[in-house]
Amino acid sequence: MPHIAIISSSVRTGRASHRVALYFKKFLENNGLATAEVLDLMEYQFPIFDERLKYQKEPSAETLAFAEKIKSTVPAMFPVPKVQAAFDESGNATDPAGTDKRAAKFINELLWCMEAKKRMVGYLT
Repeated sequence: MPHIAIISSSVRTGRASHRVALYFKKFLENNGLATAEVLDLMEYQFPIFDERLKYQKEPSAETLAFAEKIKSTVPAMFPVPKVQAAFDESGNATDPAGTDKRAAKFINELLWCMEAKKRMVGYLT
């Protein structure tokens, strides 16, 4: 069974996106798709992410390089408009059926990409 690390990247006061990370951990484990852990950047207290990249006036070269790495290893996205309305503080979806349907599509694409990468690495080595 694959293991997926979910990055909860918001470190702002009152962050709501952490709810999505909690939801996906439950979704993966409850559906037997993967083991999961949440890497909560709030716990690490990284100083470079005190604001979202698009709002930083002069992001460092390191910050831009990290952002580019994340964009090029992460092939799929799960946008969540109005997070506060879509998930409660424990990561439970307010529309479980609709959210689970979107999540299943997203996770299937992610797992496919993980498997493809694994096969490519094995093929190239």
